[in-house]
Amino acid sequence: MSFLIGGNFGQNNSPSIVPEASHHRSAAFSAMQPYPQQSGIPPQVIRTGSFCNLSVPTHVNTNEKIESDEFEAIPEGWTKHWSNTYQRYYYFNAQTGEQNWKPAPSSATLEIRKVADAWAQQQGFTREQIVEFGHLTKMALSRYIPKAMIHGWTQIDNGSFGKIYLCNYEGREVAVKEIGQAKDGQSAIKTRMRDLVLELRILVQIKHPALVEFLGTAVDFPASSSRPPSISLIFAMCHRGSLHRALFGSDTDAAAAAAA
Repeated sequence: MSFLIGGNFGQNNSPSIVPEASHHRSAAFSAMQPYPQQSGIPPQVIRTGSFCNLSVPTHVNTNEKIESDEFEAIPEGWTKHWSNTYQRYYYFNAQTGEQNWKPAPSSATLEIRKVADAWAQQQGFTREQIVEFGHLTKMALSRYIPKAMIHGWTQIDNGSFGKIYLCNYEGREVAVKEIGQAKDGQSAIKTRMRDLVLELRILVQIKHPALVEFLGTAVDFPASSSRPPSISLIFAMCHRGSLHRALFGSDTDAAAAAAA
């Protein structure tokens, strides 16, 4: 059975996938091509009106502007566009040619989210915590970097809820803040989840030459309990020291200023 993206634009103005009705096929339907689910061909969106059905391909063109909602986590490879035809946003993947109303996650990130959700259930998360945890994993996976691509883990510092490592990623030195176990042995992902959500909301959106570059996240939720899960934030390495050193001249001066 072939499918078309149908023209049922209801209250939420979103298309629904409906089976092609061969016994009702009109001239307008006959002229339309089914939407190949796995190909790179953009969907044919049918908009139903009072007089006819119009088939309008939602191709990217120069009349459509690229925008991004504040704090929205968009998966790697996807860009968000505004359609003047339908007065709504859609997403386009330049690598695959795919476009849709929502960006499709990869099979790897889907598997990680499945394991992460199972871990949250095992930890006894409340319903509200599970919702917040879903926001956290979605944002973390929007800039996903496989942990196997990070090499040479050398600890250089301790953070308030994790460790800081000097690592190598794609031939460049990076600083990795790993959020795993807190000092009390509990999972920092659970105890500091709100802080992580707020931090990632900013990091996934901001890119400026005057700010330390945020490269992405390495998410590790093992299927077994052999090791604790972790979320690692990966930044460009700054070799001129900490912010305290830049402000106060030395680590000794910074410590004295903090104690004052």
